[in-house]
Amino acid sequence: MNKRTNKKKNVTVNDIAKTVGMSASTVSRALANHPKISKKSKEIIWKAAKKMGYLSNIPAYLQNIQTGIIIILIDDSQIYAARQFIQSAQQYMQDDKYQMLIKYINTNDNIDTVFNALSKLDIAGMISLLNNQDNYKQLIVFTKEYNIPLVVMHHTNIDNAYTYIIPDYHNGMSMMLNHLTKRAAKDIVLINLENSILADNLEKAFIEVLRQTNKFDSKQIVYTDNTYKMLKFNIEQALEENPKIDAFITSNYQIALQLHYLLRAKNYNIPDDFLICNFGNEDAGEFSLPKITNLHYSYTEMGKTAVKSIMDAINQKNTQNKLIVEQVKLIIKSSTMRMS
Repeated sequence: MNKRTNKKKNVTVNDIAKTVGMSASTVSRALANHPKISKKSKEIIWKAAKKMGYLSNIPAYLQNIQTGIIIILIDDSQIYAARQFIQSAQQYMQDDKYQMLIKYINTNDNIDTVFNALSKLDIAGMISLLNNQDNYKQLIVFTKEYNIPLVVMHHTNIDNAYTYIIPDYHNGMSMMLNHLTKRAAKDIVLINLENSILADNLEKAFIEVLRQTNKFDSKQIVYTDNTYKMLKFNIEQALEENPKIDAFITSNYQIALQLHYLLRAKNYNIPDDFLICNFGNEDAGEFSLPKITNLHYSYTEMGKTAVKSIMDAINQKNTQNKLIVEQVKLIIKSSTMRMS
């Protein structure tokens, strides 16, 4: 009798469990490629099973370590801005062991249903561009439950993230406000998205920078959503309360375009009557009119950094809770070219 064959037949799930220091039920589910068992645990168990001669009992599709999936999560407010990020991440992703999946979460989606569907995948890691505060609550629960490495864009308050990657909000806001003062702006409004991670960071930077200067007569923050109707109502109300408003900073390019259209429809001139700046680098603004001054940060570099960070996290390199700040630059266009 072939001793090696005999050895294979004698190896049990309990034997593997003792070798790897895990429960027999965990080993059994890992050998069945159960989605609730982490990729790390599966690799440990499968390698031990092969070494112990259990290989003939493992289904053929498990005999080579499966390709893991890296998920990029996006929601409504980031869908246009993220194109460069995704292209860069896909180009930089060179490891054949992993494939990338883009998951778009619509405002109307049932978030529990979304994450329930994701739980059935063999996820190696996640990169989040989510901007909605509520979506993050479920994301934290999901990544903790399944022990999935997480890299987060724009957010710094997720305790289980390996890396946080953010643009330099404070320096960017400082450059933008300094530019507006040189264009003789005196009464400024920050237009922010409701329930938004990015908006929260912008508000903090706006308040902190303004504490260091007395060059503006009035400062105001207006919250809106991405709809023209809500923006119109909020801006008309703000102008009624303070007719001296002469400058706006918006939290994304969509709002900047809607604001420009709204003010022009009321026969205001841009930039003579109002200055408009946009905190965002959506490349669509490079090829369309009107030309709106914007605070640019490189989504190409951020995509590369995110992929490197998630691979480090998967390979358990020491990157947990690391903060990476992306440099920013102010690109001045016609919407703020008023002579002081």
